[in-house]
Amino acid sequence: MLILQRCWITFERSKQEQFPFSLGCGVTAFSLEDALQMIHEAAAAPVKELIVREVIENIDISTLDELHIIPNIGTPVLRGIWFPNIQ
Repeated sequence: MLILQRCWITFERSKQEQFPFSLGCGVTAFSLEDALQMIHEAAAAPVKELIVREVIENIDISTLDELHIIPNIGTPVLRGIWFPNIQ
C-alpha cells in the first residue's frame, strides 16, 4: 500500500526572475522522487537545475509562515503541490 506524505522543500535562490518556489514548495507525494517529479512538471526550470536546500518530510503545516504560506495553500491531503497554489 502506498502512503502519501507531506513534504516542505526549499531551494537555493534561482537565477530566474520568475521562480514560483522562492518561498518553498509544499507537496504531498508517495516519495521524495515523486514530489520532485511534480515540481519538475510545474517549474519553469528542470529540477536538475533546482538545487534543493532542505527537505522536511511529514511537515506539520501549522509550523509554516502564518502570513504568507498558510493562507495561500491548496489541499495538502491529496497528492499534488499545495504551495504555491498554482493550480
